[in-house]
Amino acid sequence: MPGRVLVRRDGALGLFIVTDNKASFVSLPDAQAGRANAVSLAPDARIVIDGQYGLRDGQPVSVLKRP
Repeated sequence: MPGRVLVRRDGALGLFIVTDNKASFVSLPDAQAGRANAVSLAPDARIVIDGQYGLRDGQPVSVLKRP
């Protein structure tokens, strides 16, 4: 996962995925800020790649499909 996707919440680095139209924070304990990191997610996980810096866990989100 590119480092630009990672965010810090409550002292932990991780990323957001979309579950039931809500943002879900996934902590990545071995992640390093600013570096690409290996992750293990479900193949159909929808990863937030834009707007993640202002998200809160559980916040409703809209998914836009890119052409």
